Amino acid sequence: MKKLKSLKTRVLFLLSGLILLVFLLIFTAFNLLISSYIESSATEALTRVRSDGIPKDMKGGKVPPEKKYPEIPGGSSQRLFVTEDYEVLVPDFYPEVTESSPLFEVKTAVEDREISLEEGGVKRLTAGEGLYYYTVVKSRSVTGRDLYEVHFINMSNLYDFEKNLSQMLLFIMSVALLLTVILGYFLAGRIVKPVKALSVFAKRMGEGEYGSLEEDFSDLELHELKAVMNETSEKLKKYQEDQRTFFQNASHELRTPLQIIKSNAEALEVGLLEKEKALPVMKREVDHLGSLVEDIILLSKLDAKMEDLRKEKLDLRETLSASSERFMSLLLEKGLTIRYDFPKEPVYFIYEEKTLERAFENLLSNAVRYAKHEITLAVSKAEGRIFIRVEDDGEGMAEETRKKLFDRFYKGKDGQHGIGLSIVRSVISAYEGRIDVKSGKDGTVFIVILPDSIESKSP
Repeated sequence: MKKLKSLKTRVLFLLSGLILLVFLLIFTAFNLLISSYIESSATEALTRVRSDGIPKDMKGGKVPPEKKYPEIPGGSSQRLFVTEDYEVLVPDFYPEVTESSPLFEVKTAVEDREISLEEGGVKRLTAGEGLYYYTVVKSRSVTGRDLYEVHFINMSNLYDFEKNLSQMLLFIMSVALLLTVILGYFLAGRIVKPVKALSVFAKRMGEGEYGSLEEDFSDLELHELKAVMNETSEKLKKYQEDQRTFFQNASHELRTPLQIIKSNAEALEVGLLEKEKALPVMKREVDHLGSLVEDIILLSKLDAKMEDLRKEKLDLRETLSASSERFMSLLLEKGLTIRYDFPKEPVYFIYEEKTLERAFENLLSNAVRYAKHEITLAVSKAEGRIFIRVEDDGEGMAEETRKKLFDRFYKGKDGQHGIGLSIVRSVISAYEGRIDVKSGKDGTVFIVILPDSIESKSP
Protein backbone atom coordinates (compact mmCIF):
# COMPACT_ATOMS: atom_id res chain seq x y z
CA MET A 1 0.00 0.00 0.00
CA LYS A 2 1.31 3.45 -0.91
CA LYS A 3 2.53 5.39 2.11
CA LEU A 4 0.47 8.56 2.49
CA LYS A 5 1.86 11.89 3.62
CA SER A 6 -0.01 14.42 5.69
CA LEU A 7 -1.18 17.66 4.13
CA LYS A 8 0.98 19.60 6.59
CA THR A 9 4.10 17.72 5.46
CA ARG A 10 3.29 18.30 1.80
CA VAL A 11 2.75 22.05 2.31
CA LEU A 12 5.97 22.30 4.31
CA PHE A 13 8.01 20.46 1.67
CA LEU A 14 6.40 22.45 -1.13
CA LEU A 15 7.18 25.85 0.41
CA SER A 16 10.72 24.84 1.42
CA GLY A 17 11.41 23.35 -1.99
CA LEU A 18 10.08 26.44 -3.75
CA ILE A 19 12.24 28.82 -1.69
CA LEU A 20 15.28 26.58 -2.14
CA LEU A 21 14.74 26.40 -5.89
CA VAL A 22 14.37 30.18 -6.21
CA PHE A 23 17.55 30.84 -4.23
CA LEU A 24 19.51 28.22 -6.15
CA LEU A 25 18.43 29.84 -9.41
CA ILE A 26 19.44 33.28 -8.13
CA PHE A 27 22.75 31.93 -6.79
CA THR A 28 23.56 30.14 -10.04
CA ALA A 29 22.56 33.10 -12.21
CA PHE A 30 24.62 35.50 -10.08
CA ASN A 31 27.76 33.35 -10.25
CA LEU A 32 27.37 32.86 -13.98
CA LEU A 33 26.94 36.60 -14.56
CA ILE A 34 29.90 37.60 -12.36
CA SER A 35 32.16 34.93 -13.88
CA SER A 36 31.09 35.97 -17.36
CA TYR A 37 31.74 39.63 -16.55
CA ILE A 38 35.20 38.89 -15.11
CA GLU A 39 36.19 36.82 -18.11
CA SER A 40 34.80 39.22 -20.71
CA SER A 41 36.48 42.24 -19.05
CA ALA A 42 39.84 40.48 -18.89
CA THR A 43 39.52 39.20 -22.44
CA GLU A 44 38.68 42.65 -23.78
CA ALA A 45 41.65 44.27 -22.04
CA LEU A 46 44.16 41.58 -23.04
CA THR A 47 42.91 41.49 -26.62
CA ARG A 48 43.58 45.23 -26.85
CA VAL A 49 47.10 44.67 -25.54
CA ARG A 50 47.75 41.87 -28.05
CA SER A 51 46.67 44.06 -30.94
CA ASP A 52 49.47 46.56 -30.20
CA GLY A 53 52.11 43.86 -30.52
CA ILE A 54 55.72 44.10 -29.20
CA PRO A 55 59.04 45.13 -30.76
CA LYS A 56 60.69 42.56 -32.98
CA ASP A 57 64.08 42.97 -31.30
CA MET A 58 65.25 44.08 -27.88
CA LYS A 59 68.74 45.60 -28.03
CA GLY A 60 70.85 44.81 -25.02
CA GLY A 61 67.98 42.81 -23.52
CA LYS A 62 66.28 46.05 -22.68
CA VAL A 63 62.54 45.85 -22.19
CA PRO A 64 60.64 48.72 -23.79
CA PRO A 65 58.63 50.98 -21.50
CA GLU A 66 55.14 49.83 -20.37
CA LYS A 67 52.28 51.31 -22.34
CA LYS A 68 49.37 52.75 -20.41
CA TYR A 69 45.94 51.23 -21.00
CA PRO A 70 42.58 52.15 -19.48
CA GLU A 71 42.01 50.35 -16.20
CA ILE A 72 39.16 47.89 -15.72
CA PRO A 73 37.51 46.94 -12.35
CA GLY A 74 40.22 44.30 -11.80
CA GLY A 75 43.10 46.68 -12.46
CA SER A 76 45.47 47.36 -15.37
CA SER A 77 47.40 44.75 -17.33
CA GLN A 78 51.03 43.85 -16.64
CA ARG A 79 53.57 41.80 -18.51
CA LEU A 80 56.52 39.47 -18.17
CA PHE A 81 59.01 38.29 -20.74
CA VAL A 82 59.71 34.58 -20.82
CA THR A 83 62.33 32.73 -22.83
CA GLU A 84 61.67 29.41 -24.42
CA ASP A 85 63.42 27.86 -21.40
CA TYR A 86 60.89 29.53 -19.07
CA GLU A 87 63.42 32.08 -17.86
CA VAL A 88 61.51 35.11 -16.62
CA LEU A 89 62.64 38.65 -17.46
CA VAL A 90 60.97 41.24 -15.31
CA PRO A 91 60.89 44.79 -16.73
CA ASP A 92 63.24 47.21 -14.96
CA PHE A 93 60.58 49.81 -14.43
CA TYR A 94 58.47 47.45 -12.24
CA PRO A 95 58.82 47.89 -8.51
CA GLU A 96 60.62 45.28 -6.48
CA VAL A 97 58.84 41.92 -6.68
CA THR A 98 57.70 40.69 -3.27
CA GLU A 99 56.11 37.38 -2.34
CA SER A 100 52.78 39.05 -1.67
CA SER A 101 52.60 40.79 -5.04
CA PRO A 102 50.56 39.48 -8.00
CA LEU A 103 53.72 39.69 -10.14
CA PHE A 104 55.45 37.20 -7.88
CA GLU A 105 52.50 34.74 -8.09
CA VAL A 106 52.49 34.89 -11.90
CA LYS A 107 56.31 34.67 -12.07
CA THR A 108 56.22 31.58 -9.83
CA ALA A 109 53.51 30.01 -11.99
CA VAL A 110 55.66 30.59 -15.10
CA GLU A 111 58.73 29.09 -13.51
CA ASP A 112 56.67 26.10 -12.40
CA ARG A 113 55.51 25.84 -16.02
CA GLU A 114 51.84 26.22 -15.07
CA ILE A 115 51.48 28.67 -17.96
CA SER A 116 51.36 27.48 -21.55
CA LEU A 117 53.53 29.48 -23.97
CA GLU A 118 51.30 28.68 -26.89
CA GLU A 119 50.14 31.78 -28.68
CA GLY A 120 46.58 32.82 -29.16
CA GLY A 121 43.56 33.35 -26.96
CA VAL A 122 43.10 34.41 -23.38
CA LYS A 123 43.65 31.81 -20.68
CA ARG A 124 42.74 31.57 -17.02
CA LEU A 125 45.26 31.08 -14.23
CA THR A 126 44.66 30.45 -10.55
CA ALA A 127 47.84 31.18 -8.63
CA GLY A 128 47.92 31.24 -4.86
CA GLU A 129 44.65 32.83 -3.78
CA GLY A 130 44.42 35.05 -6.84
CA LEU A 131 42.72 34.80 -10.21
CA TYR A 132 44.53 35.96 -13.34
CA TYR A 133 43.90 36.01 -17.06
CA TYR A 134 46.83 36.04 -19.45
CA THR A 135 47.71 35.98 -23.12
CA VAL A 136 51.01 35.08 -24.82
CA VAL A 137 52.64 36.83 -27.80
CA LYS A 138 55.72 35.24 -29.41
CA SER A 139 58.68 37.33 -30.60
CA ARG A 140 62.43 36.96 -31.33
CA SER A 141 65.32 38.46 -29.42
CA VAL A 142 68.66 39.58 -30.86
CA THR A 143 70.29 36.44 -29.48
CA GLY A 144 68.15 34.32 -31.72
CA ARG A 145 66.25 32.70 -28.89
CA ASP A 146 62.48 32.65 -28.87
CA LEU A 147 61.02 35.18 -26.51
CA TYR A 148 57.44 35.33 -25.24
CA GLU A 149 55.65 38.32 -23.86
CA VAL A 150 53.10 37.24 -21.20
CA HIS A 151 50.48 39.90 -20.61
CA PHE A 152 48.34 39.27 -17.55
CA ILE A 153 45.67 41.04 -15.59
CA ASN A 154 44.83 40.51 -11.94
CA MET A 155 41.09 39.85 -11.40
CA SER A 156 41.47 38.76 -7.77
CA ASN A 157 39.45 41.69 -6.42
CA LEU A 158 36.40 40.77 -8.47
CA TYR A 159 37.02 37.10 -7.73
CA ASP A 160 37.07 37.82 -3.98
CA PHE A 161 33.96 39.96 -4.36
CA GLU A 162 32.21 37.05 -6.11
CA LYS A 163 33.19 34.61 -3.36
CA ASN A 164 32.13 36.97 -0.55
CA LEU A 165 28.82 37.73 -2.20
CA SER A 166 28.23 34.01 -2.83
CA GLN A 167 28.85 33.29 0.85
CA MET A 168 26.45 36.08 1.79
CA LEU A 169 23.82 34.69 -0.55
CA LEU A 170 24.27 31.22 0.94
CA PHE A 171 23.85 32.67 4.43
CA ILE A 172 20.72 34.60 3.40
CA MET A 173 19.37 31.48 1.70
CA SER A 174 19.93 29.40 4.85
CA VAL A 175 18.19 31.97 7.06
CA ALA A 176 15.31 32.34 4.57
CA LEU A 177 14.93 28.57 4.35
CA LEU A 178 14.83 28.28 8.14
CA LEU A 179 12.22 31.05 8.36
CA THR A 180 10.24 29.37 5.58
CA VAL A 181 10.20 26.09 7.49
CA ILE A 182 9.02 27.84 10.66
CA LEU A 183 6.39 29.97 8.92
CA GLY A 184 5.40 27.05 6.68
CA TYR A 185 4.82 24.88 9.73
CA PHE A 186 2.36 27.39 11.21
CA LEU A 187 0.77 28.08 7.82
CA ALA A 188 0.30 24.37 7.18
CA GLY A 189 -1.24 24.07 10.64
CA ARG A 190 -3.76 26.79 9.75
CA ILE A 191 -4.64 24.97 6.54
CA VAL A 192 -4.87 21.53 8.12
CA LYS A 193 -6.93 22.58 11.14
CA PRO A 194 -10.15 23.42 9.22
CA VAL A 195 -9.67 20.36 7.00
CA LYS A 196 -9.52 18.19 10.12
CA ALA A 197 -12.64 19.90 11.46
CA LEU A 198 -14.46 19.15 8.20
CA SER A 199 -13.18 15.57 8.28
CA VAL A 200 -14.51 15.04 11.81
CA PHE A 201 -17.83 16.59 10.78
CA ALA A 202 -18.07 14.27 7.75
CA LYS A 203 -17.28 11.28 9.97
CA ARG A 204 -20.07 12.26 12.36
CA MET A 205 -22.48 12.48 9.43
CA GLY A 206 -21.39 9.00 8.35
CA GLU A 207 -22.24 7.76 11.84
CA GLY A 208 -25.71 9.29 11.66
CA GLU A 209 -25.09 12.46 13.71
CA TYR A 210 -26.65 15.17 11.57
CA GLY A 211 -25.88 18.58 13.01
CA SER A 212 -24.20 21.67 11.66
CA LEU A 213 -20.61 22.89 11.75
CA GLU A 214 -20.49 26.34 13.38
CA GLU A 215 -16.76 26.97 13.04
CA ASP A 216 -15.83 30.07 11.03
CA PHE A 217 -13.29 29.71 8.22
CA SER A 218 -11.38 32.66 6.80
CA ASP A 219 -10.84 31.00 3.40
CA LEU A 220 -13.64 31.31 0.85
CA GLU A 221 -13.29 27.75 -0.50
CA LEU A 222 -13.41 26.18 2.97
CA HIS A 223 -16.36 28.37 3.91
CA GLU A 224 -18.23 27.22 0.80
CA LEU A 225 -17.36 23.59 1.55
CA LYS A 226 -18.66 24.00 5.10
CA ALA A 227 -21.91 25.49 3.77
CA VAL A 228 -22.35 22.58 1.34
CA MET A 229 -21.66 20.03 4.08
CA ASN A 230 -24.12 21.73 6.44
CA GLU A 231 -26.73 21.72 3.71
CA THR A 232 -26.02 18.04 3.01
CA SER A 233 -26.31 17.27 6.71
CA GLU A 234 -29.71 18.97 6.88
CA LYS A 235 -30.91 17.05 3.83
CA LEU A 236 -29.69 13.74 5.26
CA LYS A 237 -31.34 14.53 8.58
CA LYS A 238 -34.63 15.33 6.87
CA TYR A 239 -34.33 12.24 4.67
CA GLN A 240 -33.71 10.05 7.71
CA GLU A 241 -36.68 11.56 9.52
CA ASP A 242 -38.87 11.13 6.43
CA GLN A 243 -37.75 7.52 6.08
CA ARG A 244 -38.46 6.82 9.73
CA THR A 245 -41.92 8.39 9.47
CA PHE A 246 -42.55 6.61 6.20
CA PHE A 247 -41.74 3.17 7.57
CA GLN A 248 -43.72 3.80 10.73
CA ASN A 249 -46.78 4.82 8.71
CA ALA A 250 -46.23 2.05 6.17
CA SER A 251 -46.03 -0.59 8.88
CA HIS A 252 -49.22 0.78 10.42
CA GLU A 253 -51.04 0.78 7.06
CA LEU A 254 -49.86 -2.74 6.31
CA ARG A 255 -50.78 -4.00 9.76
CA THR A 256 -54.43 -2.91 9.51
CA PRO A 257 -55.49 -5.03 6.47
CA LEU A 258 -53.40 -7.94 7.74
CA GLN A 259 -55.20 -7.86 11.08
CA ILE A 260 -58.59 -7.75 9.31
CA ILE A 261 -57.63 -10.70 7.11
CA LYS A 262 -56.32 -12.61 10.12
CA SER A 263 -59.41 -11.97 12.26
CA ASN A 264 -61.75 -13.02 9.43
CA ALA A 265 -59.70 -16.15 8.77
CA GLU A 266 -59.80 -17.08 12.47
CA ALA A 267 -63.56 -16.41 12.59
CA LEU A 268 -64.04 -18.69 9.56
CA GLU A 269 -61.90 -21.35 11.17
CA VAL A 270 -64.01 -21.53 14.36
CA GLY A 271 -67.30 -20.96 12.52
CA LEU A 272 -68.11 -17.52 13.88
CA LEU A 273 -68.50 -16.05 10.36
CA GLU A 274 -70.11 -17.40 7.28
CA LYS A 275 -67.96 -17.82 4.17
CA GLU A 276 -70.22 -15.53 2.13
CA LYS A 277 -69.58 -12.64 4.54
CA ALA A 278 -65.92 -13.22 5.38
CA LEU A 279 -64.47 -13.87 1.91
CA PRO A 280 -65.54 -10.56 0.30
CA VAL A 281 -64.04 -8.67 3.25
CA MET A 282 -60.81 -10.64 2.99
CA LYS A 283 -60.65 -10.11 -0.78
CA ARG A 284 -61.18 -6.37 -0.38
CA GLU A 285 -58.40 -6.14 2.19
CA VAL A 286 -56.06 -8.22 0.02
CA ASP A 287 -56.71 -5.83 -2.89
CA HIS A 288 -56.12 -2.90 -0.57
CA LEU A 289 -52.92 -4.51 0.68
CA GLY A 290 -51.71 -5.17 -2.87
CA SER A 291 -52.42 -1.59 -3.90
CA LEU A 292 -50.55 -0.29 -0.86
CA VAL A 293 -47.52 -2.49 -1.56
CA GLU A 294 -47.46 -1.34 -5.19
CA ASP A 295 -47.56 2.28 -4.06
CA ILE A 296 -44.72 1.75 -1.59
CA ILE A 297 -42.62 0.05 -4.29
CA LEU A 298 -43.33 2.91 -6.69
CA LEU A 299 -42.33 5.50 -4.09
CA SER A 300 -39.06 3.66 -3.49
CA LYS A 301 -38.48 3.59 -7.23
CA LEU A 302 -39.13 7.31 -7.47
CA ASP A 303 -36.78 8.04 -4.57
CA ALA A 304 -34.07 6.21 -6.56
CA LYS A 305 -34.32 8.99 -9.22
CA MET A 306 -36.10 6.74 -11.74
CA GLU A 307 -32.86 5.93 -13.58
CA ASP A 308 -34.23 2.60 -14.80
CA LEU A 309 -37.39 4.03 -16.39
CA ARG A 310 -37.86 3.44 -20.09
CA LYS A 311 -38.85 6.82 -21.44
CA GLU A 312 -40.17 7.47 -24.91
CA LYS A 313 -41.87 10.20 -26.90
CA LEU A 314 -45.64 9.90 -26.38
CA ASP A 315 -48.79 11.99 -26.69
CA LEU A 316 -50.07 13.15 -23.31
CA ARG A 317 -53.64 13.38 -24.65
CA GLU A 318 -53.69 9.63 -25.22
CA THR A 319 -52.29 8.84 -21.77
CA LEU A 320 -54.87 11.09 -20.09
CA SER A 321 -57.68 9.50 -22.12
CA ALA A 322 -56.49 5.97 -21.28
CA SER A 323 -56.30 6.85 -17.58
CA SER A 324 -59.84 8.24 -17.54
CA GLU A 325 -61.31 5.20 -19.32
CA ARG A 326 -60.47 3.03 -16.30
CA PHE A 327 -62.95 5.07 -14.25
CA MET A 328 -65.88 4.86 -16.68
CA SER A 329 -67.86 2.29 -14.70
CA LEU A 330 -67.36 4.25 -11.48
CA LEU A 331 -68.31 7.48 -13.23
CA LEU A 332 -71.53 5.92 -14.49
CA GLU A 333 -72.25 4.54 -11.05
CA LYS A 334 -71.87 8.00 -9.46
CA GLY A 335 -73.52 9.86 -12.33
CA LEU A 336 -70.43 11.87 -13.24
CA THR A 337 -69.22 13.07 -16.62
CA ILE A 338 -65.75 13.97 -17.93
CA ARG A 339 -65.10 16.99 -20.10
CA TYR A 340 -61.93 16.87 -22.23
CA ASP A 341 -60.22 20.15 -23.07
CA PHE A 342 -57.50 18.93 -25.45
CA PRO A 343 -55.86 20.73 -28.40
CA LYS A 344 -56.18 19.22 -31.88
CA GLU A 345 -52.41 18.79 -32.24
CA PRO A 346 -50.52 16.12 -30.27
CA VAL A 347 -48.89 17.20 -27.02
CA TYR A 348 -45.65 15.22 -27.04
CA PHE A 349 -43.55 14.59 -23.95
CA ILE A 350 -40.72 12.14 -23.19
CA TYR A 351 -41.80 9.87 -20.32
CA GLU A 352 -42.52 6.35 -19.15
CA GLU A 353 -46.22 5.89 -19.80
CA LYS A 354 -46.89 3.53 -16.90
CA THR A 355 -45.45 5.90 -14.29
CA LEU A 356 -47.15 9.06 -15.51
CA GLU A 357 -50.38 7.14 -16.08
CA ARG A 358 -50.32 6.13 -12.41
CA ALA A 359 -50.02 9.77 -11.37
CA PHE A 360 -52.97 10.77 -13.57
CA GLU A 361 -55.06 7.90 -12.17
CA ASN A 362 -54.40 9.07 -8.62
CA LEU A 363 -55.50 12.61 -9.53
CA LEU A 364 -58.62 11.26 -11.25
CA SER A 365 -59.38 8.99 -8.29
CA ASN A 366 -59.27 12.01 -6.01
CA ALA A 367 -61.51 14.00 -8.40
CA VAL A 368 -64.05 11.15 -8.68
CA ARG A 369 -64.18 10.92 -4.88
CA TYR A 370 -65.18 14.57 -4.40
CA ALA A 371 -66.89 15.67 -7.67
CA LYS A 372 -70.62 16.37 -7.73
CA HIS A 373 -71.39 16.37 -11.44
CA GLU A 374 -68.39 16.92 -13.71
CA ILE A 375 -64.64 16.40 -13.96
CA THR A 376 -62.49 18.38 -16.41
CA LEU A 377 -59.29 17.05 -17.99
CA ALA A 378 -57.21 19.63 -19.87
CA VAL A 379 -53.74 19.77 -21.42
CA SER A 380 -52.02 22.65 -23.22
CA LYS A 381 -48.61 24.07 -24.15
CA ALA A 382 -47.38 27.62 -23.60
CA GLU A 383 -44.03 29.37 -23.20
CA GLY A 384 -41.97 26.18 -23.31
CA ARG A 385 -44.07 24.41 -20.69
CA ILE A 386 -46.87 21.85 -20.61
CA PHE A 387 -49.92 22.43 -18.41
CA ILE A 388 -52.19 19.55 -17.30
CA ARG A 389 -55.34 20.35 -15.34
CA VAL A 390 -57.59 17.96 -13.37
CA GLU A 391 -60.62 19.79 -12.00
CA ASP A 392 -63.69 18.72 -10.01
CA ASP A 393 -66.82 20.63 -8.99
CA GLY A 394 -66.87 19.42 -5.40
CA GLU A 395 -67.06 21.38 -2.17
CA GLY A 396 -63.35 22.18 -2.06
CA MET A 397 -61.08 21.60 0.90
CA ALA A 398 -59.91 23.40 4.00
CA GLU A 399 -56.67 25.39 3.91
CA GLU A 400 -55.09 23.10 6.50
CA THR A 401 -55.89 20.07 4.34
CA ARG A 402 -54.47 21.77 1.24
CA LYS A 403 -51.14 22.41 2.99
CA LYS A 404 -50.74 18.74 4.01
CA LEU A 405 -52.26 17.26 0.88
CA PHE A 406 -49.03 15.87 -0.57
CA ASP A 407 -47.56 14.58 2.70
CA ARG A 408 -47.10 10.83 2.76
CA PHE A 409 -49.83 8.93 4.61
CA TYR A 410 -51.88 12.06 5.19
CA LYS A 411 -55.55 11.14 4.78
CA GLY A 412 -58.11 13.70 3.83
CA LYS A 413 -61.85 13.25 4.03
CA ASP A 414 -62.82 9.81 2.65
CA GLY A 415 -59.14 9.14 1.85
CA GLN A 416 -57.69 5.65 1.56
CA HIS A 417 -54.08 5.10 2.67
CA GLY A 418 -52.67 8.59 2.07
CA ILE A 419 -49.99 7.73 -0.51
CA GLY A 420 -51.76 8.56 -3.77
CA LEU A 421 -51.10 12.30 -3.97
CA SER A 422 -47.57 11.97 -2.58
CA ILE A 423 -46.90 9.58 -5.49
CA VAL A 424 -48.23 12.23 -7.87
CA ARG A 425 -45.83 14.84 -6.50
CA SER A 426 -42.87 12.42 -6.61
CA VAL A 427 -43.62 11.44 -10.22
CA ILE A 428 -43.98 15.05 -11.37
CA SER A 429 -40.81 16.08 -9.51
CA ALA A 430 -38.92 13.24 -11.17
CA TYR A 431 -39.74 14.85 -14.53
CA GLU A 432 -38.49 18.24 -13.22
CA GLY A 433 -42.02 19.54 -12.97
CA ARG A 434 -44.26 20.76 -10.17
CA ILE A 435 -47.87 20.46 -9.08
CA ASP A 436 -50.08 23.22 -7.69
CA VAL A 437 -53.53 22.95 -6.14
CA LYS A 438 -56.27 25.54 -5.91
CA SER A 439 -59.43 24.92 -3.95
CA GLY A 440 -62.58 26.89 -3.26
CA LYS A 441 -66.31 26.50 -2.80
CA ASP A 442 -66.69 25.67 -6.52
CA GLY A 443 -64.26 22.76 -6.41
CA THR A 444 -60.58 21.82 -6.55
CA VAL A 445 -58.10 22.17 -9.41
CA PHE A 446 -54.79 20.29 -9.64
CA ILE A 447 -52.38 21.91 -12.11
CA VAL A 448 -49.36 19.91 -13.28
CA ILE A 449 -46.59 21.96 -14.92
CA LEU A 450 -43.93 20.09 -16.91
CA PRO A 451 -40.97 21.38 -18.95
CA ASP A 452 -41.41 20.92 -22.70
CA SER A 453 -38.69 18.26 -23.15
CA ILE A 454 -39.31 18.03 -26.90
CA GLU A 455 -38.94 21.76 -27.54
CA SER A 456 -35.87 22.09 -25.29
CA LYS A 457 -34.05 19.40 -27.28
CA SER A 458 -34.88 20.92 -30.66
CA PRO A 459 -31.91 22.54 -32.47
